[in-house]
Amino acid sequence: HGVHQSPLIDGNKTHQFDVDISGWKELYLTIGDGGNGDGNDHGAWFEPTLVKKDGSVTRLTDLKWTQATQGWGKTGVGISPTGAKLVRSDKKAMAFGIGSHALSVISYKNLPSDIIRFKCVAGLADTHGGGQVRFYASNKVIKKFAAGGKNQIVEGPHAIPNSASILPHVARKALVALRAGPACVDAIGTPNQSGALMALRYMHHPEAVDALLKRFEKTLESDVKQRIARSLVRLANKEKPYRGDTWWGTRPETRGPYYYPTPWEKTEEIHQALVKAAKTGDPATRFVISKLAEKDRVSIPGLPKAE
Repeated sequence: HGVHQSPLIDGNKTHQFDVDISGWKELYLTIGDGGNGDGNDHGAWFEPTLVKKDGSVTRLTDLKWTQATQGWGKTGVGISPTGAKLVRSDKKAMAFGIGSHALSVISYKNLPSDIIRFKCVAGLADTHGGGQVRFYASNKVIKKFAAGGKNQIVEGPHAIPNSASILPHVARKALVALRAGPACVDAIGTPNQSGALMALRYMHHPEAVDALLKRFEKTLESDVKQRIARSLVRLANKEKPYRGDTWWGTRPETRGPYYYPTPWEKTEEIHQALVKAAKTGDPATRFVISKLAEKDRVSIPGLPKAE
């Protein structure tokens, strides 16, 4: 079997790889998006080793990879994609490892013929800001991910609608239509937090933003604060109303999230809250806010740069 994969990994979850790679001439270590967008997908291969037929063990970090690519930042031994020292998200001890950012592919060609097993713990680096990934160990390049990484790769019929995404999509649209911003804010800190924050990103309603800003101000837990910041950055601008005076050019605009990022009545308050959080929060929160603003093309005066 040429592809071994982890479940979806987020937070402090990890996956133990112990794979029979007898006869493999090549090894590909892939970090794919978990189906929720590749922002903050800081993955890592902790203590990866190769076991030989005689039982001896070689650190994979002692071998030079053939090629390494990543969706953002750096791929490196002992570092996270930000360039910071590599640390497990769960803070457990780690002797060595390789950090990278989805979509990441690290290839090792011409493996020694006496290698029989690949062992590793895969998980997120502590610099992640709420990312979700899936890890793959394979003997060939993975050319297609199931449901953008949300589902495991399986053999079978193609073009099957992704039914798992239909209900969350309809629920989100309904919450936006109902202007249920305060109710979504109340769901922060509950098992429904992820869906609530996703819905809030589409709620350019003053009452929703006011409630979210109030919650953001009093939230002390770093991970939750970063997740709220993600929604606030998205709400800082809105799409320019279409008046018939503009249209697409010959090259589609692919950057997003808006064709024409346009300030609105809550933009200034959102900017002030994000700047305050970045200046007074921990380094991870400051880094996440800065990078999210850059990604969403939000120009925030006075916002500290990511370090």
